[in-house]
Amino acid sequence: MIRKAIFGVAAAAAVAAPLALAAPAQASESIGDGNPYNFDIVNAAISATNADDALAGLDSYTAFLPNDRAFEVLAKNKGLIQAKYGATVNEQQIFDALVAGLGVDKIEAVLLYHVVPNATLRGADVLAGSRVKSLTMADGNQLKVYVVSKSTPYIVLGDKDGRWFNDYVIKSKINMIDTPTAVAHGISDVLLP
Repeated sequence: MIRKAIFGVAAAAAVAAPLALAAPAQASESIGDGNPYNFDIVNAAISATNADDALAGLDSYTAFLPNDRAFEVLAKNKGLIQAKYGATVNEQQIFDALVAGLGVDKIEAVLLYHVVPNATLRGADVLAGSRVKSLTMADGNQLKVYVVSKSTPYIVLGDKDGRWFNDYVIKSKINMIDTPTAVAHGISDVLLP
């Protein structure tokens, strides 16, 4: 179940081994641990939308996974919550606000914009290539990848939100999951198609 394993990234990041997702979160269940820099919300979103089913036919893929703070920023920017950024986040409140405000279909579309189908793009491959790349994402949209610095490394993702340099691959989360058929990188912001 490698596809479910990639999206089991909250557990994977904690123990450095991918784990399968639990069943979709119910209203009475609580998600998260308050840590803004892990991946509880993306796990809940994948589970709630069944986005991993859309990947079932792929031989391989690369996923850019936003951390919990990124989802908090998205919810605040959309006017769904009034966040005061601090040392912790309320993952359940953020997740519930996103589902209520955007709907499950929109969340699934956004999640698919975070996946490059039939490719395993490791950090070293991206850094060794050209400084600007265009990737076709699982939803059919294009994503620009800019290598700002090969030595640091600093990789910026150009989505369609109109803001530059806000979406980047977190240096310590490059190749945070790396298997023969799937690669996942942690990113700083939710990509918008």
